[in-house]
Amino acid sequence: MNTPYGFPIEMSLLPGQFNEAYKIFMKLLAKVADETIIEDFKNHWDFLTECDDFNNNHFNMILAFDIEIHCKYFNTHTLLDESAYVQRWNKVKIDMKLARQAQAQAAAASMASNNRYQPYSPRRNDAPLSSANTTSDGKPFWRGKGEYTSSNMLL
Repeated sequence: MNTPYGFPIEMSLLPGQFNEAYKIFMKLLAKVADETIIEDFKNHWDFLTECDDFNNNHFNMILAFDIEIHCKYFNTHTLLDESAYVQRWNKVKIDMKLARQAQAQAAAASMASNNRYQPYSPRRNDAPLSSANTTSDGKPFWRGKGEYTSSNMLL
């Protein structure tokens, strides 16, 4: 639950904060729930802490899954059976990985668009102009081959 009353937003928790919060949650649950619910949430906790992603950069997957399981229980008073639980865990992992890839692609596109107004790579000031683009008089453009007349007549 994300509350404005001094508690951090759940998705911003670090593993240590998550451990502390879960211990407090389990103490509270012991006072208000029956043994089967307590055991189910203990099994859920064990599953989460045994995941490879628990102490690395993918901890947000665990948080998202935990929030989903808690919301489902507190809104419907039911928990998933074992096969549905594992399927849901896999779906959350896939969704989070896809979201992370989309963010990375958006960041790459943003970086690419930073060159929008500088489409050519800058030329170093000490680099000579290419001889293919200059005339014999050193000017950067070729001299036109048309004839010059003093009349105002257009042909």
